[in-house]
Amino acid sequence: MKGERLPPRRQKRRNPMSQLMRQWRMSAGIPQSEVAERLGVRQEAVANWEREGGNPPGLNKLKEIAELYRVDLQEVEAARGVAAKEMNAVRSPSLSFEHGMRPKIEGWPLPCLVEINPETEKSARILYALRDEKVLWRAVSTPCDTRSFFYQLQDDSMEPLIPREAWVAFDPMIPVRNGSVVLVWQTVKPRILDISQDKIRQTANVLIREVTEVGGQRFLRAVNSRYPMLTMDEDVRVMGVGIETHTILPR
Repeated sequence: MKGERLPPRRQKRRNPMSQLMRQWRMSAGIPQSEVAERLGVRQEAVANWEREGGNPPGLNKLKEIAELYRVDLQEVEAARGVAAKEMNAVRSPSLSFEHGMRPKIEGWPLPCLVEINPETEKSARILYALRDEKVLWRAVSTPCDTRSFFYQLQDDSMEPLIPREAWVAFDPMIPVRNGSVVLVWQTVKPRILDISQDKIRQTANVLIREVTEVGGQRFLRAVNSRYPMLTMDEDVRVMGVGIETHTILPR
């Protein structure tokens, strides 16, 4: 009898950051239960970070982990960047669903937005995405608000933590803290007054940056040192806090 060809075996997930997470914790002499309490997560999450088949910690926990384990933040960010690339190396199939209906799959499906406007109501963004057949959807494993979304990093400002052209999932309802990776809308005022218009023409930049506090004041820091640090002032509006990074999206 002629044998049937078996489907290719799915590549096993491997978290290259797991050994480092365990090593840092053991060197600090802190049990998993205490790590969970001090970081405000469940002990199962800490164990998952240290398991080879588990997930690396979220972007919003990296600074706290570095401080708790007394490890250089850049080392933690670099390890997280390597983990993100390796764990997203396999292309996922596109989500098939009737437009106008949120797809039912395991995880939390979020739209991948190519444009964003701070004046658009948070829920309306998702409704518009559901009606647009060109919008890609991607599922996250992190519990998040239904108004969350993906946005793409266009430059190398956050490398090696977040690779260029990676898609970052943002939750607009998470409070901004020191160390948070955020999506911001920055209004840029020109230096020269347009007399013919009798008003100042303003432009805007959409940036992905990390929040850092210095002397009680908040700044926006790029992981890549070639980019300048920005002040979080009245010209900056936070659109969401990063929860996951995906380097591969369905076509």
